[in-house]
Amino acid sequence: MDVEKIQRINQLAVDLMKQGLATDREEAIRQAERLVARDDYSSLNDTIKNVEADARMESKGGEEDLSQEKIKEILEKNTAFFVKKIKEFQEQLKSLQDEMAALRRNVAERSINSRPPNMEMKENQETKEAKADRTQKQEMSAKGASHPRSGNYADSDVSIEKFFYCGSK
Repeated sequence: MDVEKIQRINQLAVDLMKQGLATDREEAIRQAERLVARDDYSSLNDTIKNVEADARMESKGGEEDLSQEKIKEILEKNTAFFVKKIKEFQEQLKSLQDEMAALRRNVAERSINSRPPNMEMKENQETKEAKADRTQKQEMSAKGASHPRSGNYADSDVSIEKFFYCGSK
């Protein structure tokens, strides 16, 4: 085959594919080869123009065939679809906001508790012991009970004569 002929066939195949007259590349090449063989390229352009004109007429005629009810139905479907999508996006946005709030709380807690874990455990133990001591002292003072080491003795509890023996009694 001639290089020019191959180029013409290729160009025709591309045109046929663009116009939608061929479903795949191989079919377009076969049609282009037949047209080149008959040297009917100019008639192909006329045919393509006629097909385009018919397609335009069909699309215009198809629009007129749509009744008001069909248009209304299509618009309702579109509206329902958009409402559904917007609600989905709102739900996603809400979940992301909740997640961000949780992350912010975690960051705040971590910045407060940025001490090493061993220190925290020691401090917790110390504070527990201090709380236990305080509660024990408060309980004792609330009861009024005296503990031998606390020194909560009244004068009537101990007489000086019991400590100092001065003679017979």
